[in-house]
Amino acid sequence: MADDEAYWNSTSAVRGFDFDDDPHGVNSENLLKLFAVSLQPPSSPLGHSDDVDLRSTASDDASSVRSDGTNDDIPKATSFARSLVARTRSTLSKTSIVSAASNSSSVAHHSSVSPTFSLPLKVSPKKPQVIQPPEIVVRPRSDSDESGSQLMSEVQYLRRNLEVSRKDQWIKLSAKEMVWRIVRNKPYGLENYRNLEEKLALLDQALNLYDNNAIIIVILHMKHTLNREIFLRELANKPDAMDQYVAFLVGDGKLQECFDILEHIGRFDEATQLQLRLSLQKHHIPDRLKELDSGIKRQLTVASSPASELTRLRTYKSLLEVQRPIDDHDEKASKDPKNDLFVQFPRLRSVIGLSLIDTLHYCCLYHFDKPETNFCSPHYIRRAFAIPEKQFLWTALSALSKAQKWNDIQSLLTDRTGWFGAPKPKSAIGFESVVDVLLRNGTPPDVLAYYLRLIDEPELRLELSRKSKCHSVTIDTLAVLKQFDKLQDFGAKFDPGSAEFQYIQEVLHKAKM
Repeated sequence: MADDEAYWNSTSAVRGFDFDDDPHGVNSENLLKLFAVSLQPPSSPLGHSDDVDLRSTASDDASSVRSDGTNDDIPKATSFARSLVARTRSTLSKTSIVSAASNSSSVAHHSSVSPTFSLPLKVSPKKPQVIQPPEIVVRPRSDSDESGSQLMSEVQYLRRNLEVSRKDQWIKLSAKEMVWRIVRNKPYGLENYRNLEEKLALLDQALNLYDNNAIIIVILHMKHTLNREIFLRELANKPDAMDQYVAFLVGDGKLQECFDILEHIGRFDEATQLQLRLSLQKHHIPDRLKELDSGIKRQLTVASSPASELTRLRTYKSLLEVQRPIDDHDEKASKDPKNDLFVQFPRLRSVIGLSLIDTLHYCCLYHFDKPETNFCSPHYIRRAFAIPEKQFLWTALSALSKAQKWNDIQSLLTDRTGWFGAPKPKSAIGFESVVDVLLRNGTPPDVLAYYLRLIDEPELRLELSRKSKCHSVTIDTLAVLKQFDKLQDFGAKFDPGSAEFQYIQEVLHKAKM
């Protein structure tokens, strides 16, 4: 090795290079280190099998130079240096593609001498690595996302409205423009409309547009900013506005306030109806009666109060006083297992709170056989409350047919005030109505046939008999009308051995005689 260095130094004038010229003192070993990396780098990113190992190649060529016995073989050393430089340049061109594709960090720290030749040990000549872009996963929108976006839109809407309200806070628009803001659900402010004329102008504009929401908003503004007497006086001069305000109070459950307003403006009919509603809100019967007494006294103090409204309150109070003992009596009777009527038709609810007609129906169902002096008797209720005869008959027929009390129905429809007390069928509503009521309650055909024959008009009797399937009445009515062809066609619907067919043949035989 020393002879080689002496040879190269002695021939420096010819080849222009000297080992001693290297400031770092490069010798033959440094020359090998110059072209071969001493550290073991990571494997090639391409991972091909035909990678070039620069360390092994450089070591073999260098050893061949050192094994040469003669120092005057300059061409071999020159050829070795040139081939090694050519291989290095080829490797540099290949590794530039690898470093650009893999975006790896610099490998200069692997070289022990010069960072210029800091290369990976193995380089693949194959195609560069293609970096795939990251996969974008589209997540479906959930309900929470939609609710969140909706909430954000609402917040933005409220912010815009707030900004508009701040800008228009001290701007006084015309009554028409302000009402249009209310109708269009835009920000508005009524604080700048302070005198009575401006408030009435707002109300007139709202009434002209027939917008209930705008009308109520203006009325509430007037209520909060005007004297009560002035407010009610101006509202009474505008019936449409008053109707809207009354409906608003009733819907809001402010019945007492609505009652006071109606009474103040003289609408006593509506005030009385509202008084009844107020009394019905009292579930405790003594409290309800007390409320009715106060209503009656209030009506008596009003000089212009109509007598009909006062009578209505008194009638309802009297009905409650009758219903209380009936309910107490039947509550005990319904617990008796020997009472067949309450076993067959159990009580579904208390009689207290029922209307007058419902109370009459209840008493006809459970107490029709009671004497007129008994407070449970329907005849007592009819007399105490002056129920008309037709109304009583309709209600009694419905209750008695439901309970299948056919004898009571017959006695109800029998008049005994004739000569010598002879019974005579009589109905204030007509027997066709009687048949209609009985038919709706499932009365059997044999019972219906008796009342069908009491109908005077044959055509109506024929129609109802066919509807109720009372075949005997249908046959007799067709014979009275002398429609024998229809009677013969009607007989074809029955079997020859049936009683209806035999009766039809008998009627046709008598008609031919």
